[in-house]
Amino acid sequence: MKKVLLLVLVSMLFSAHARSDDPEWYIGLGIAATKLDAGDVDFTASNGTAFTGDLGGNANGWHVFCGIDFTEHFGFEAKYSDSGEAKSTLAVFDPIFGISSSEARASIDGFTVYGTGNISFTQSLSGMGKLGYTSQDFSLAIRSASSAIREDGLAFGVGLRYRFKKWALGGEIEYWDIDLGRFDEPLRFTLNIEHHFGTKNRQEHASKIESRPVSPRLVSSLSP
Repeated sequence: MKKVLLLVLVSMLFSAHARSDDPEWYIGLGIAATKLDAGDVDFTASNGTAFTGDLGGNANGWHVFCGIDFTEHFGFEAKYSDSGEAKSTLAVFDPIFGISSSEARASIDGFTVYGTGNISFTQSLSGMGKLGYTSQDFSLAIRSASSAIREDGLAFGVGLRYRFKKWALGGEIEYWDIDLGRFDEPLRFTLNIEHHFGTKNRQEHASKIESRPVSPRLVSSLSP
């Protein structure tokens, strides 16, 4: 199923690129809140130490991205993101030292590429949908022990964007279909600022078209 969706994504991007005669580029950065949650856990390490408690939580981090809109409706985006650390406290039952507590730290960072679809609600406000692929490095540290894995999978996103000529503010929700063991698939909320540039700013072009006066000859030809 993942391979089929990727083939559809690639074919859509090539089709949009072939029809594009005036692409628009953008770069941006933002803050991100990522949910890295494993819920209530109860497990025992190889040395006999038992851990129990609510593992994971919300991490606050950042991301940077760049993209290109081949047409008004289709584009491509690449981003790097760092979740920051989701910290939680677990109860520890050690056979030698007895009962104590320990901090657990979970984090995720990596690259994601998206094919993007845009729809305009007004001249300034638009919605977007994203489908792509992500490669993420996940790490978990408890006491002096730590582990890290790299997982790849499909990525999905939806959001809103408000344009101020060549600048924009936006917000998104992202979901990554990757296997992180005890942890749920990551869910991310972001707030972004973007700068758009290229051979022609589409919003300014659209504004000029809307403000262009109607020819009197055209009006008279439409009169009954």
